[in-house]
Amino acid sequence: MCGMLSMRNRKRQKEKRRHKERKKSLEEKRKEKREEKRKKQEKKRKNQEEEEEELQGKRKHARSMNCSEFVQGATTEGLQRRDSPPMTHSQRATRSPLVRSLVVSTWRSSLGLLARVAASKRGRSPSTRIASSPLEERANSSARSPSILGSPSPMTTPFGGSKINHPHVRKTRRLTSAVWRDFKPIYRHKILVKAQCKHCHEVFQAGRDVGTSGVRRHLAACEKRSDLHLYVEKMKSSVSSPDASMLKQWNFDQETSRDLLARMIVMHELPFSIVEYSGFRDFVKSLNPLFKNVSRNTIKDEWMKHYNLERSAFSGHLKKYSGRVSLIADMWTSNQTLSYLCITCHLINSKWILQKRIFRFFMVETPHNGVTMFNVLLKSLQECNIEDKLFSMTLDNASVNGTMVNNLRKNLNSKHMLPIKGQLLHIRCACHVINLIVQDGLTTMKGVIDDIRECEVH
Repeated sequence: MCGMLSMRNRKRQKEKRRHKERKKSLEEKRKEKREEKRKKQEKKRKNQEEEEEELQGKRKHARSMNCSEFVQGATTEGLQRRDSPPMTHSQRATRSPLVRSLVVSTWRSSLGLLARVAASKRGRSPSTRIASSPLEERANSSARSPSILGSPSPMTTPFGGSKINHPHVRKTRRLTSAVWRDFKPIYRHKILVKAQCKHCHEVFQAGRDVGTSGVRRHLAACEKRSDLHLYVEKMKSSVSSPDASMLKQWNFDQETSRDLLARMIVMHELPFSIVEYSGFRDFVKSLNPLFKNVSRNTIKDEWMKHYNLERSAFSGHLKKYSGRVSLIADMWTSNQTLSYLCITCHLINSKWILQKRIFRFFMVETPHNGVTMFNVLLKSLQECNIEDKLFSMTLDNASVNGTMVNNLRKNLNSKHMLPIKGQLLHIRCACHVINLIVQDGLTTMKGVIDDIRECEVH
């Protein structure tokens, strides 16, 4: 018997070592993939920044060139006009377009100033848009237009001051175009600079000076979006009219679908490997062929993010909770001979409704003695700052739990955190106690039961 037990122990140790080696190799591969992905993203970001810097340099150069051409043209025209006889009406119409644009802009700004002064005399706000006539509308639009040099021109107020519009302090504009249903806006310093396609995840320039014409052209050529629209049209033709009206407002989002899938798996206690079943993938493909299948590791990582968020929210709720809480702890061993401890928190809210939440769930390293369990439990209480809010703990009748509760009672009593010195701290599980009573009774009656069975055989 001893030899058999030692062989089993050796096999278990070998399996544990193999499991650790596999886990280590998988973690190394994941780290390598993450590093490669990070390097690609960094390289892509640097290329985009270089392109933006080059584009800004070209714009500055173009503005400076336009400014120098304007000054040179205006000076030459003025010298020619000084030495030449008065021009006729046809000659004025054919003179330099740069000077003509300067005269027109000056005339429009004067009209805009007169319109704002008249509005202030009538009791309106100077910033109110006046649209009583086409002439005033053009004047207001010219007052808001940028200057010739490319920088925002100062807006003169009715009181003689000036107000400069800084582009870096303006609020984020509301996106009203229909193209933003299929694109995700990318901001930099609250300024729209780029747009990312929700279907193929390609990034395009979409700033204020570029507009949405480029992204509109991409929508017409995006293959994934065209496949989606064909699929929606087929669905519209195969469903009734009320359901077809709902399809017009439907928009596919990969992240939302993946989040709902992770919630479904956890809510119904399904295995993470269900996403790798061929039947499940065929079913999802029949619903939406554009959904990208994910692995069980991806779903696990996705739900761990949700778990951490929910855990931090519950910890914040416990900090604000003014009453006391009760805990239930239980430990079991998996088929991989790994021990897990689950701690459930029970409390009554302000509406006198019992609330139950999984407080902690983690693997416990060996040895599983009373001191180890005490340290693990005390650390869990300290992380959420509920040492002074603990009322009782429900545990089974294992000897390890008795040692753990005694150590915990001594520790908390030294800080004066338990009511009536912890006399109600340890509550034994009633189901486990009844099971022990039944097992003990069956053991006592074993001889009588064996005799009855022998009588039935004969």
